[in-house]
Amino acid sequence: MATKRIINQTQEHYEIQNFQNVDEMEKHLQKPTDRVLCSYQHGVYDVTDFLPDHPGGKDLIEKYKGKDITVIFKDENSHPHSQNAKRILAQYKTGQVAGDNKESMREGEERPYPLRVGKILYFDDFQIDLAKGYFYQIWKLSYKQYLEVIDNPVTIPFYVPLFDSKFLDMFSRNKWYTILAIWVPIAIYHFYLGLTFDYDVNSIVDDYIKLSSASFSLFAVFAILAFAVFTWSLAEYSLHRFLFHMEKWMPDQALYRYLAFIIHGVHHALPMDGERLVFPPSLGAMMYYVLTTVIYTFLPGNAGRIFVTGFIAGYLYYDMMHYYLHHCNPSIEYFKNLKSNHNKHHYVSDAKGFGITNKIWDYLFDTKFN
Repeated sequence: MATKRIINQTQEHYEIQNFQNVDEMEKHLQKPTDRVLCSYQHGVYDVTDFLPDHPGGKDLIEKYKGKDITVIFKDENSHPHSQNAKRILAQYKTGQVAGDNKESMREGEERPYPLRVGKILYFDDFQIDLAKGYFYQIWKLSYKQYLEVIDNPVTIPFYVPLFDSKFLDMFSRNKWYTILAIWVPIAIYHFYLGLTFDYDVNSIVDDYIKLSSASFSLFAVFAILAFAVFTWSLAEYSLHRFLFHMEKWMPDQALYRYLAFIIHGVHHALPMDGERLVFPPSLGAMMYYVLTTVIYTFLPGNAGRIFVTGFIAGYLYYDMMHYYLHHCNPSIEYFKNLKSNHNKHHYVSDAKGFGITNKIWDYLFDTKFN
């Protein structure tokens, strides 16, 4: 049986509360509740779980709690919404005026996509079992199907294993603070080496850095740190655009889809999975080895160690900011803007908005959102 038919059939069993008329629906919306309910085209939607991800910000949705959003949702001048946005909204439907949307949903208009029934995600011509290892199921997908997975993000209220093996799956999960616990001591160690040790091969600025030197200069130290953080900023943009989104250029082979998914694709498929958001330490260790080898080749001695310190600091700021934008509600306008920009990257277009900590490189390389 084709999955498209399965979607249409399971739609009838989707838990939707029917209201006899609009008045009954509006009374339901006005009942005291901690959930954020709103109505759209005579349907009721519980959008509470989507609040952190809304590209326009959490506050905009909360203003319409218990109200109708049909006009504002369709207003192209105020806050334009794509067809993908309508599909995401449909995932949160909990009620409707009896008979209103039945036919349109069967025709695929504004139906939830993908449709989750229990622990099964139904796409048009394939399905994902969320109770089984996601990673192995990616191996069996075509390139087009893989893009469907990462281009249609879902919020899942339960844990989704990446591997069938609990042992392997353990290494795919990371709390945000484990990144700090691992990399802060390493950064401090490099900083200590940069300030105190003598090396057989030195850079031209090393005489101005070491604490043992009479010519020690704080300016030289902070200049190198600042340059390293600036360099990380460009690396952040470049890695995100060209490595993390390797699906834009990779060959149509299962191995490449495997790599793309483990590096970043899983985050686009399940953007609110807080344990698969920060960069995995295992992959980070490999990148650390490559980058330090390159850095010490071009910048040997004490200056190289201090540069690595600044580079790690830039990375930590990026990873903590990334987690903050997904799981916190910024009160400062600058961070609100960054959150909105990053949510657009997830829910509007993953071909734009590659900067996490800033939007400078998106402006320079014309990948900004208008």
